[in-house]
Amino acid sequence: MVYSMKSIFSRVVFGAFLWFAISSLQAQTFYEKELALPFAKGAIHGVLTEVDSSKRQTVVLLIAGSGPTDRDGNSFILAGKNNSLKYLAEDLTTTSTAVFRYDKPGIGQSQVGIPMDKMVFQDMVDGANTCVNHLKSIGFQQVIIAGHSEGSLIGMLALQQADADAFISLLGPCQAAGDILKDQLQSLPQAVYDRAVLKIDSLSRGHKVEDDISSLSSLFNLQVQPYLISWMRHSPCETLAKISKPTLIIQGTADLQVPVEEGRCLNDCQPNAVYHELKFMNHVMKMVANAEENKDAYANPAYDLHPSLLPVITSFINTLER
Repeated sequence: MVYSMKSIFSRVVFGAFLWFAISSLQAQTFYEKELALPFAKGAIHGVLTEVDSSKRQTVVLLIAGSGPTDRDGNSFILAGKNNSLKYLAEDLTTTSTAVFRYDKPGIGQSQVGIPMDKMVFQDMVDGANTCVNHLKSIGFQQVIIAGHSEGSLIGMLALQQADADAFISLLGPCQAAGDILKDQLQSLPQAVYDRAVLKIDSLSRGHKVEDDISSLSSLFNLQVQPYLISWMRHSPCETLAKISKPTLIIQGTADLQVPVEEGRCLNDCQPNAVYHELKFMNHVMKMVANAEENKDAYANPAYDLHPSLLPVITSFINTLER
């Protein structure tokens, strides 16, 4: 094939422009500011990531998942870090969308001054509401709540109470917590599983149970039972069905904790939502090729976020800003 000088010049110029555009995006400076927000049961600690504090249009409030998961998406019960929420915050900021990610009450730097047995699920919702109110107070015109895993339900409930503008569910479950626990415990010996199911059913009805299954002492610990009881009374499906704000549901096909059926279920619960199913994305939003990578990605920061995650979220945000 023969190219004219004009064609070659055009290709060179376009290539140079594309390289410059990509380089400019990668080199874009963003700023991180630590914030400590007054909270009824202590203080909410988090970090605001943004490009320009003088133009506060849209901010995404990232809510971490279940257990001792911190603002970056890491858990102290795992040996390494995945940095999933940290990476997502940084990626979103390259598109000029600010992000506030925080340690939930009782987690990381947001240690509350109350005993563990006094913590309830509403404390998580109140923490998210505190963040939304603060972000509005410092000039953000639009707050989008994005909850990961258990944070999805927290975000749904917060959206009903706070002045937020849209919602994103990142690999959030559709079933109530009690049903999820039953699914996750199915690999136990039958006798142990049957005993566990009876305890979960009792907790779902609001009754405390004996902590007498040694292999499940972390689950049925007497100190965490008030939290479990208050968590189990909420149905993500029923909660999402009540939301009228713009909603995006993102599910990964390689998620072992929240299977793909959960995302599809959420979409059925809220037919007005935008639904995206990302192939080979696992629970910590990383691109994985097999079971070994899926496990390794939980504690290895070298894995990148799924390449379609940022475009999907950005496209949703752009529709809100039109």
